[in-house]
Amino acid sequence: MKAVTALALVASTAACVHRSPEAAVITAFNEATSRSGFQGARLDSAARGCTSPATKVQLIAKDTAVLKYFQDCAGCPGVPSCGTLRFETDYLVFKRNGHWKVDKAVGGGVIQTS
Repeated sequence: MKAVTALALVASTAACVHRSPEAAVITAFNEATSRSGFQGARLDSAARGCTSPATKVQLIAKDTAVLKYFQDCAGCPGVPSCGTLRFETDYLVFKRNGHWKVDKAVGGGVIQTS
């Protein structure tokens, strides 16, 4: 009887564990970029003043998500400085056959953040 109760407890606990959709979207993006050889980080002379690139899920609606890929960089050198610039690109991600897939870039730009 104890074995049956323990098995039922393990089965019910395992059913409650699920993966965050945000984490799954970010994982899909990371896998797609590593397969394609994507070089999202700035490689020009301004790159020495940049943070490491980051990702953030902006929106998830059923089987569609928008992921923001961004990198903050020290702005214009010299005086006066133009503050921090954020280089960002938004990607459309779809869930197909139970797996998230990166579809395409749908927007982006440069924003002065400070």
